[in-house]
Amino acid sequence: MDDGVQLLVDLPGTEGQASSLTEYLTVIFPLFIQLSALLAIIVIAYSGLKYIFSGVPGMKNDAKGKIWAAVGGLVLALAAWLILNTINPDLTKNQFSIPE
Repeated sequence: MDDGVQLLVDLPGTEGQASSLTEYLTVIFPLFIQLSALLAIIVIAYSGLKYIFSGVPGMKNDAKGKIWAAVGGLVLALAAWLILNTINPDLTKNQFSIPE
C-alpha cells in the first residue's frame, strides 16, 4: 500500500528505498534514538569541560545540571524504546499497515 509520501531527499541508510510512510518511520525511529545519543554525548563532553575549567561555583553547578539533564534525556529515549520493545517488538520495527 502506498501512503502517498514522496520524500524530497533520501534519508541516511535508505538509498532511495523509503517511498511509503511505514518505510519512512522504520528508518526515522532508530535515527532519532541515535541522534539523541549523539547529542547527549556532545552536551556531556561540553559541560564536562565547562565544569573542569570553570572556577566559579555557579557555572560549575550549571554544568553539572546540564550533564544530569543530558543523561536523563538519554535514559528517557532509551527507556521509551525499551518499553515499546517489551510491550510488542513490532512497535519498534514499525512493520504495520494502515487499514483503508
